[in-house]
Amino acid sequence: MQSLKCFLFILTLIFLISGCLEEQDKPEPGKILQTYQPEGKTISYVNKKNEEIDRMEFFSHGMYRILEKDTYSQDFYDTRPIHCILVAIDKYTDAPLEYCKEDIVFFKQYLTKHIAAFHQKINLIELYDKNATWQNVVDALEYQTKEARQYSTTLFVFSGHGIENALNLFDKEIPIRLLQGYFHKIKSKRLLWIIDSCHSGAFAQSQENLARKSKSATLSQERLFPLPTTYSFIHCFVGTGKALLCSSKPGEDSKDGIFLRSLISHLSSLEDSTSLYPVVQKINERIAFYNKNCRPENALAMTPFVKLYGDFQIIIENHR
Repeated sequence: MQSLKCFLFILTLIFLISGCLEEQDKPEPGKILQTYQPEGKTISYVNKKNEEIDRMEFFSHGMYRILEKDTYSQDFYDTRPIHCILVAIDKYTDAPLEYCKEDIVFFKQYLTKHIAAFHQKINLIELYDKNATWQNVVDALEYQTKEARQYSTTLFVFSGHGIENALNLFDKEIPIRLLQGYFHKIKSKRLLWIIDSCHSGAFAQSQENLARKSKSATLSQERLFPLPTTYSFIHCFVGTGKALLCSSKPGEDSKDGIFLRSLISHLSSLEDSTSLYPVVQKINERIAFYNKNCRPENALAMTPFVKLYGDFQIIIENHR
């Protein structure tokens, strides 16, 4: 019964959210180009129409600028801020969790270290435990919908229980159909949703063998959570489109709270620009290695995946 409910929940999430987009919202991926001048270099994102729409300029004296093209004037201006809704719930009344807020804080640290620290403004709405109510989440999504054009990128990140056809907030469920509506309506240049959840049974407190403390083996830590690069890298979201990252495919349980932490660990370890696909592929490869070599008696039957509509990429550049 648990697997059936998890299957229905994830399947509904995929089809309702991804189904709200039309085929014309799926342009081919663009490319990231570098050009060098005596005074420095420029990194550009160029779409398949050969239009440059995002740009990073680095100068020999150490200064840099992050720019985006205005669709009306066709001039480049300083990029708009990023808006991010962070939702995490550990303190459920019936089935408390141990790692959701910890993982969301880890994601916030990623934003701070690789984005905000390099003068890319981020506006955060943080909703944890008793503050992660239906009304507060809806209010945050309403704000993001209304003000989306003020921002270059909008994000919604959730870690907690998922039940059939809904995410489980602190006070009550929020239907997937309602979330699908917001996913469709938010009109920022880029939209990224990351959802790490499944049916509540997968996160039950009684499953001691799936607790975070079980991942203590050196090999599992190295493979699932690679160490961050020792250099100072700027991360800059570029492109145009919508992306949905989920922790597991239909019929699979999102166990151990692995997905979000592994995602951020992999992003923090990168030293080259990337799209979302190879990052998720690498996570899947390492989960497979983990299952084979670390704890085969408790294999993680989960396959994280990304549904991409448009072209969402990340420029990663060393800032010396």
